[in-house]
Formats: sequence, C-alpha cells, structure tokens
Amino acid sequence: MGRLQLGIILTILALAGCGNDPFRSFYEGIKNRNESFKKPEERAASPHTPSYDEYKKERDRLLKQNDTDEAP
Repeated sequence: MGRLQLGIILTILALAGCGNDPFRSFYEGIKNRNESFKKPEERAASPHTPSYDEYKKERDRLLKQNDTDEAP
C-alpha cells in the first residue's frame, strides 16, 4: 500500500471519528475525496451531489417505502 493510499485511509478514519454522527463525517469525507479527483471541467458538468442530510432523508424515505411494499 502506497503512502498516499495510507494517508487517505487514515484521513477518512480520522474524519469518521469526529462529530456526533460518524456516518455524516464519513459520507462528507468520501464526497470531498471524489470531488478532489475530478478535473474542473468534470466538476462543472457533473450533477449535484446531495448533502448528507439530503442523502439521509431520501434513504429513509426509500427504506420506509420498501418496508410498506413488503408488508403482508
């Protein structure tokens, strides 16, 4: 494992340990990492990446919908 990969993993783990909601930090860390690899042209053309709150709201809605669909 290269030093850069190790640094990225350690940074993500450190971010995941900060704050009240570790999943928020992890999500935002991955989102920022992915954005950092994009070229400016790609960043301008790419669709909006949802915030953690938007993601969680949509995820909860879909899970609730899925639970309702599977109920006998």
